[in-house]
Amino acid sequence: MRWHANTGLKHRSNQANGHQHFGEHALDLCIWRQSECAVGAPSRSYIGSLLEIPPRPMTAHVQSFVLVVTAGLVLFSCSSRPSVSSLKKEVLLQEDGQDRHWVMRADGMIMEEHYLTAHGDLHVVVEYPKGVHNPQVDARGEKENVESVVKGFWRNGKRMSATPQVAEKANGRDLVWWPSGSIAREALFVMGTPTGTWKFYNESGQVLWEGTYKNGKRWSGTFIGSERPGADFFLTMYPMKKITFGGGVLLHEEEFLKELRPQ
Repeated sequence: MRWHANTGLKHRSNQANGHQHFGEHALDLCIWRQSECAVGAPSRSYIGSLLEIPPRPMTAHVQSFVLVVTAGLVLFSCSSRPSVSSLKKEVLLQEDGQDRHWVMRADGMIMEEHYLTAHGDLHVVVEYPKGVHNPQVDARGEKENVESVVKGFWRNGKRMSATPQVAEKANGRDLVWWPSGSIAREALFVMGTPTGTWKFYNESGQVLWEGTYKNGKRWSGTFIGSERPGADFFLTMYPMKKITFGGGVLLHEEEFLKELRPQ
């Protein structure tokens, strides 16, 4: 998913012309952070392999030693990720006293990139797990083909989307949620190409339909709306369509959702 920080005029003009859609970038997303460190206890056999000790009953001395090593591994894992307090904000664009594009750095590397879109009341957050040297959003220079995660929230504070990317191409399990907080769609991408079986849910969290892709094309089952990743699923032309395929052939099409306004 590619987002742009300075496309407000374009999409305001679209609305003025009477088009029934949000605009591709009419949404800003709030920060959605996973926990800073998920601590999982390594198995005894794993610890044993690290210490070259076979997984057999351990003495009290060995158990104590293993506990110390395990604690060290966990602390090392956590310390390798910058904490929220260690991130430093650097504003790249400000208009009318409002920050519109900024990055969060740790040890000189950009770990997060934020920007406001056309309406300026929500915002987009792009997280870079391994960090980048330069801003990637609207970058005029060469892109750093890196891994990133775009996370979004509706205006009511509930999550909207989570999209893993590589070189700005959706790659992996892509999730989208209704404003109510319930799951709306589960999708799968491989370097920007839709694949596998997608699931579509109603606002109560019940599966309505499933659709399967073959060679990047809709092949069988029922699909809802756009096949674009992340929040772009909702930022599309309305009414949203319900489409049924069989053997790669379009069998039926009807209106599913007339309009959905950001909340």
